[in-house]
Amino acid sequence: MDRRLVLPLGFALAASVVAGCSESGDPVDEPTESLPWQTESSSAAEVELTPDEAAVAVFEAYWQAISEAAAIPDPEYAVLPDVASEQALDGAIAMIQEQVDEGTRADGVITLSDTTVVERTPEDQPTQIVIESCVDTSTAVIVDIESGTPVSDATYGRRYAKAVVLLDDDRWYVRAIHTEEVGTC
Repeated sequence: MDRRLVLPLGFALAASVVAGCSESGDPVDEPTESLPWQTESSSAAEVELTPDEAAVAVFEAYWQAISEAAAIPDPEYAVLPDVASEQALDGAIAMIQEQVDEGTRADGVITLSDTTVVERTPEDQPTQIVIESCVDTSTAVIVDIESGTPVSDATYGRRYAKAVVLLDDDRWYVRAIHTEEVGTC
């Protein structure tokens, strides 16, 4: 039996819309578009997603939320707990807190390519899905908040990422994430 989840249309496309900056380029502390999993709209078009599609959608939304939170920067960004838990959430918060402490923020967008589901547990009705992807930070430059100049010791580029995505109370969350060095994909 193929278990399907019903999510608002656009959830699967969440990573293609990265807010984080206003039209003037200034950081904003809320997404510029309403994120589908934040609102309850009975009039919103709905689409049924397979577990694989839902897990990939939340994986993409995780990276979108990191881009948005890092652009502010705000380690308590409200969307992060909606898409991440445990190690993935703790790691994202720590990374963004480090930016706050250093007086830096991200300027740009993290992009993903070659995103693939590589494991489902259990296979027939998965509650855990493992995803591999290539995360590209080459257009998400870390800049000094005051001057806007790029931070010289930051590394950018394409790196392999592997994530464990879990179903919990009918919602998918990125639970754990592992990224390798730049140049690994």
